Amino acid sequence: MTMQFGEKEKQLLLGFIAFVLIALSVKFAWMDLFNDKSNKLKDEISPLESEVKILRDYDKKSESYKREISAFTAKSDAIVSKYAANNTQEYLLLFLRDLETENNWINVYNLPQDPTNQSIKTMDSKILTAVVEPTTIEFVASYGDAKQFIRAVNENVKKCGFSNISLNYDDQTKLLKGKALFNFYSIVGGDRVPEQTNIFSVLYGKGQDGLFTSSTFSPDITTTGMSNIDRIRTDSDFFVLVNPYGSSLDSVIAGFTNDKTGNSLISGNGNKEHTVVIKVSGSNNDYSIEYQVDEKKQAATKFVAGDTIDILLSSSVRVDDVDKVTCKVRVENTSDRTVNVGRINDDMNNARIFFEHSGDVTVH
Repeated sequence: MTMQFGEKEKQLLLGFIAFVLIALSVKFAWMDLFNDKSNKLKDEISPLESEVKILRDYDKKSESYKREISAFTAKSDAIVSKYAANNTQEYLLLFLRDLETENNWINVYNLPQDPTNQSIKTMDSKILTAVVEPTTIEFVASYGDAKQFIRAVNENVKKCGFSNISLNYDDQTKLLKGKALFNFYSIVGGDRVPEQTNIFSVLYGKGQDGLFTSSTFSPDITTTGMSNIDRIRTDSDFFVLVNPYGSSLDSVIAGFTNDKTGNSLISGNGNKEHTVVIKVSGSNNDYSIEYQVDEKKQAATKFVAGDTIDILLSSSVRVDDVDKVTCKVRVENTSDRTVNVGRINDDMNNARIFFEHSGDVTVH
């Protein structure tokens, strides 16, 4: 049987065939594009799958890592804690003072350089920084004391060590004269808190050789023949210190001079006018001092008076016009003794200390 197609049917058939061919072409084109995308995605997914596997392994070991990190942190903190958090001049002097009390000491007669050269930027850094501060001292000592001193320094390897030391023996005095270069070590920055030192409670204004030998450590010190102001400077019972604006110490510090612990110290801070009131009372060698710095008060505290009752007021030269620190000091004496007050180091052009008193008080 022969089928006959008219022109209309032929055109419809050809149109259908063309549509099928176009559809197949589009399909194959999309399939090729999809395959390309699929292959690219597979290439991208492959390394990610590897990373996921690694992360899953890490996650399984995370608790172990945490324990290891904690142990490492504890070890590193233990090492860092052996070093000073700062090496201010006060810290270095007190460190040498501690060596004195432990080792019969030696007579230091020269500390020729200022060992403080750290910048505030370094001290405030969030990153731990190792600092070495070279400091030179010159001294005289017996052979035994010098040997003990060297041993003591060498045992403090985490705080300091000798960079160089020279000794000469004097046959007449039987003493060693030496010069030592220390390297003081510290780790600053991070969250480390610098050590707060109350150096003036034990060292300020004292010393036969201007540094360490004082009545605090040498009770047999003599003041015979000294002027009043030198005697007060050398052997005061109580002190008030007024520091310049920007000092690392508080603006005003007051307390007993021979207080090795620093527990008697009270202070006021700020670039402003401060007030200090000192009340001395007692009789028949039973004396006490009550004192106040701004709003801080210290109850009456007994002390052993020597031949005289002496108070040292020490000021400082102003840094610049911005420095507004001043101090009104009032001494009230109701005791049966004269209170001697010595004033030193005030700014001659713009005094910091304004003084008034009641009772038997003599100012030098």
